[in-house]
Amino acid sequence: DRISRKTAEIDTARTDAARGMPSDKAEFKDIIHRCDAMKKVIGRARRIADRTIPVLIEGDAGTGKLTLAWAMHNASSIRSKLKRVPCGAMPEDQLERELFGSKDETRRVRKGALEEALGGTLFLEEVDAMPPKLQVKLLRALEDNELLRNGVIRCISASTKQLNRCVAEGTFRGDLYYRLAGDVIILPPLRERAEDYEPLINHLLGQKKEVLRRERGLEKIGLSAGAKNAIKRYHWPGNIRELDNVLMRVATHSDQVEIPGDDIRAALRLAPVEQEAPVLSRAFTENFSLDDVLDEVTRHYIERARVQLGGSLTKGVSITKAAKILGFKNYQTLSNRIDKLGIDWP
Repeated sequence: DRISRKTAEIDTARTDAARGMPSDKAEFKDIIHRCDAMKKVIGRARRIADRTIPVLIEGDAGTGKLTLAWAMHNASSIRSKLKRVPCGAMPEDQLERELFGSKDETRRVRKGALEEALGGTLFLEEVDAMPPKLQVKLLRALEDNELLRNGVIRCISASTKQLNRCVAEGTFRGDLYYRLAGDVIILPPLRERAEDYEPLINHLLGQKKEVLRRERGLEKIGLSAGAKNAIKRYHWPGNIRELDNVLMRVATHSDQVEIPGDDIRAALRLAPVEQEAPVLSRAFTENFSLDDVLDEVTRHYIERARVQLGGSLTKGVSITKAAKILGFKNYQTLSNRIDKLGIDWP
């Protein structure tokens, strides 16, 4: 029958995975990363990409959960289709029809996502937002569905919240959590991926190259040292999605091929306001750096001195006066610090 034939095809394609070998397919090379945290994420995803266990991907909005799900799907031997269900974007009745199918007035049957994902991946996006009634129905479907039990459909879920915490709070069923979380992959926020800023910037600007050439006549566009420092200092609550938005905004309006730091800072003023931890209360995250904190304080006071002096002075005179305000012994010390921190000083 159809299920037996499909299962046989999938088993034949899984010889490496059966020996515990990670997938070495090119799909994961599209996920731009250098930092150790993302190397661990990609390594884990590659190892289980061609297996049938359900996977839960957790991470803040904009960290790339859909991109990772697509990479795992494309690296799998069951990749005829990925059926994406945005659980947080639909009213309950519509989500129920999307998942389980329905019949119209003429008794014509419309297949649901659990059936349409045959030979591919069922991707449950924002699964933490699923209403309690549908959590029960989904649990029964996962337990009873022959296609899922035989590995003919791969289930990947994504959540912006820690789903085990939702279980503890009583907003998500524990038994459904255990069905979805055969393995859990946690994507780090962009602010914890300092080594990835540069390659991500280059990649995102490269994606816009053709549009900028066609619409603005720009063959090449990049960021100044000050612009890169402004990006590194910001906490990016919207993660990669927000970085992409800011780069597109400044590339659209900047009058210079090398975008200055002021353009980045102006774009970031339009970002959603999110309170950042005070400089003396920063958490000791994996990428915590005392030097970065000290640089941030130094940059803050240097830029305050520049603003206080105004823009009517020549560069040399304004730096000399700023050095006196800030208590530097001579202007060369301040000038060296400005260069080191990549501060734009007109």
